[in-house]
Amino acid sequence: MGKIFFSLKAEKNDTFKDLGIGRGHFWILRFLTHATSPVTVKTLAEELHVTSGAISQLVDSLVAQGYIERAENPRDRRSMQLILTTSARQVFQKLRKAHLAQIEHLFTQLTEPELAALDKLLVTIIHQQERKN
Repeated sequence: MGKIFFSLKAEKNDTFKDLGIGRGHFWILRFLTHATSPVTVKTLAEELHVTSGAISQLVDSLVAQGYIERAENPRDRRSMQLILTTSARQVFQKLRKAHLAQIEHLFTQLTEPELAALDKLLVTIIHQQERKN
């Protein structure tokens, strides 16, 4: 399993590098893409389990690249809302497509019986995790 994850991580890092973003940037873009309400630096830091300072540095970089804009938070003038730009949404979609293509490539190399066995193992793992929670 470790080799698979290492391989995917290496390919993903190449894709990130080609688009000029790092892994931390990706997680912010991912979170903002899926957010259903306005997001602040504080919210991002809490949700991603990192310090506000670390998030601020990553956000500053994304703002400089034109991927995020800051807007006044009408609920709290001391904080700013983070808004994805159109180009950020496009970059995130490119990253997502590249990641899905990597995964698809892995699975197309498996036979039907191998896929069935993998499916059974993954269901077992999911059920074990659900019992723990």
